[in-house]
Amino acid sequence: LCAGLLAAALAPGPARAQQPGDAARMAAAQQRFDRGFELFDRRDFAPAITEFRASLELAPSPNTRLYVGLCLLQTGALAEAYAELQRAFTEARDRAVSDPRYANARNIAERELNTLRPRLGRLVVRADGAPAGATLRAGGVEIFPPMLGLPLYFDPGEVTVTGEAPGSASFRRTVRLAADVTTEVAVAFERGTAAPPPPATSLV
Repeated sequence: LCAGLLAAALAPGPARAQQPGDAARMAAAQQRFDRGFELFDRRDFAPAITEFRASLELAPSPNTRLYVGLCLLQTGALAEAYAELQRAFTEARDRAVSDPRYANARNIAERELNTLRPRLGRLVVRADGAPAGATLRAGGVEIFPPMLGLPLYFDPGEVTVTGEAPGSASFRRTVRLAADVTTEVAVAFERGTAAPPPPATSLV
């Protein structure tokens, strides 16, 4: 699984004009990746994540992101691993159309995602009639309008859904997610009661 990815980890992305400092940045990215791979090979996953993420900042690569996902998977951060693997799959799939070096990362990410999905809880948040300016969160993650109605993946356990909107009472509900089960939460906003004016103070 690892050896096939190492050589292609920092394969160049779409062709573009070379910018000053590109060579130095790529060299640093490769060094960070190599450190991460050594740690990964020793099953020292937490510091490996740090190295792989530093490499990603210097030179984004779906292959490197795949390693981040695999490390997170090994540390038990399942939902976070799912997010990284999903992004690695999408990026590798798109790049593999013109560069076959990314096909291996695409296939591995897809396989890991299929294995991981049944281990996660699915949360569907709906907010029909939400007022303008409403802010929704689930487990501390902001939910943007295009995410409403879609399954969001979380580690099994309790997840709190909150909603805030100008002029409305706050919404808060905690649900318990089970592995391979979809739970829906409908966020309802009720008009809040205006706060009473402060009491008059004497000037005497």
